[in-house]
Amino acid sequence: MAEHLAVAGDYRPVVRAIKSRLIHIAEPDDPGAPTAGAHPSRVGVVPLGLADGYQTIRPDAQAYALLGGCRVRITGVALEYILLDLSDFDEASVGDEIVLLGKSGSHQIRLADIASWQGSPPHATLLAFEGRLQARYLDDGIYA
Repeated sequence: MAEHLAVAGDYRPVVRAIKSRLIHIAEPDDPGAPTAGAHPSRVGVVPLGLADGYQTIRPDAQAYALLGGCRVRITGVALEYILLDLSDFDEASVGDEIVLLGKSGSHQIRLADIASWQGSPPHATLLAFEGRLQARYLDDGIYA
């Protein structure tokens, strides 16, 4: 039986990435612009939230997503969306890819990072992402 057990080096991540796209960017003078936290001057909206398994961020945590290989601060998590502080990202536009888990450029967000920001164990964080997220299954790096 022991010969069938994999050694730690043989394990691969179950989830490589969770990605989405910016669906809206609110400027500070937009009526009804969403706000959270320290009221950034430019707010990006990502259509993934509590209902998808991304839990609230601890008040003392500095959570971020990745945009074009750069870290962008998460300012709020709502039922259906995440708010990003785009104050320093004038070039950001609707449709840009947002990485919530995985790599972009030289930066990486690990499951352990998200779990820490949310104050939960990594396995609970992973299990929260079920149901509504679209999955693409890979087999040796090739889409199956």
